[in-house]
Amino acid sequence: MATLDDTQALTEPELNSPEEGEGLHGRVLSLARRITSLAESDDDDEIEDPQLGHQLALSVKPYVDRLVALRHLLNPVGRIIEKRDQMEELRDEIAGDIASVEDASQELGESVDVTLMTELQTELAVVKRDRKLFTEDEEDEEDDSLSESEADDDGGHANKRPGRTAFLDRPVSERLRLVLGQRFIDLDRLGDVVGAPLPDDEIELAEGRRERVWEGLMQIERFGHHARQEQLGPLRQALRDYVLVYRTPRLPNADGEGDTACTISTLKDCLPTRFVGSSDRSLWYSGLPFYRESFPEGHWALLDRQYLNCTFKQPKIRLVMYARANELPAEALRQKSVLEDVYDRAIVDGVMDTLFFDGCNSLTRTTYQQKDEPAKKQVHVYYRDGQIRISGKRGLPHWRPGKPRWPGVLPAIVFDQRLPD
Repeated sequence: MATLDDTQALTEPELNSPEEGEGLHGRVLSLARRITSLAESDDDDEIEDPQLGHQLALSVKPYVDRLVALRHLLNPVGRIIEKRDQMEELRDEIAGDIASVEDASQELGESVDVTLMTELQTELAVVKRDRKLFTEDEEDEEDDSLSESEADDDGGHANKRPGRTAFLDRPVSERLRLVLGQRFIDLDRLGDVVGAPLPDDEIELAEGRRERVWEGLMQIERFGHHARQEQLGPLRQALRDYVLVYRTPRLPNADGEGDTACTISTLKDCLPTRFVGSSDRSLWYSGLPFYRESFPEGHWALLDRQYLNCTFKQPKIRLVMYARANELPAEALRQKSVLEDVYDRAIVDGVMDTLFFDGCNSLTRTTYQQKDEPAKKQVHVYYRDGQIRISGKRGLPHWRPGKPRWPGVLPAIVFDQRLPD
């Protein structure tokens, strides 16, 4: 029969990180066998002394707890999304952790539960997919720097073509147009889609704030490196799923005289083809405050067309993961309001003449509470039949065969305003 002395022979393995590597799996199994051997003895004698039995149980418990903790270490992908004290080391740490987990998963092979390995691969895919603004170092000779035609039209590579304007010496609008192409919605194109130019003072404000967008992108180390080297290929690759648009708090009137507040109601009047052709009286949300709320101030937003799936993680967590994976300040990302989501779809789709954003039940931070209802509901936005729809629900709107839309958030990166609480 196992005694208290048997438990004292157990030594806790020094396993403080997943990087200790190859012996981890064997040590966990060994520890499991040594613990279970305490209960699997050929001796049928029972411990008659209750105090000795209690001491034995207390002695075994730490090792059982340690075994549980070590089992979690077999799936170390959680470390990838833990908080980091120094944000400048984030890229190297994430890359190292991904490599370690992938190596460990290959070495463990069939000895690990298939379900566990599937979950691990899913988490790795999420992290890699979020790393969108991590421009690659590989150079594309055909698309690496300013092309010959771009040099002739817009100024070329200053270091190689004397007399040409260097990339970073050009106006911000030209730099953004070169890396985003048609997905840079300038103020002229915005005016075209809303039917008239924005008010003069709003145009002046927007042009002044455009510089902050570029400054924010240049804070991303590898993005700034490629921009200083005038390597446009990696920059275009990093921004291939993004569109830049100005969110204006005021829309010009159709006759060009004066303006009105930008709300869901006025957007519906301005761009009727993007919405369901119903009167305000027939809309369930026409009497709710968010229908007539406007932006507190105008600002530029860099919008990702792809959503972040929130089936198993809260929107705030997914946005934090996204920010860290792309070296972005956390305050630059926030869950969209229903007005921001509707505005982005209506304006961008109108300019691009297509449904730009991927289909999902876009979870917004907007909530509402109707009369005689005890709890608030969350507003979400989605496409149906090519038009913008708004709905409300307690909890997440899960995927169903009749409504094949995953719950998610559409990231919006805002460098040029302090977001309200």
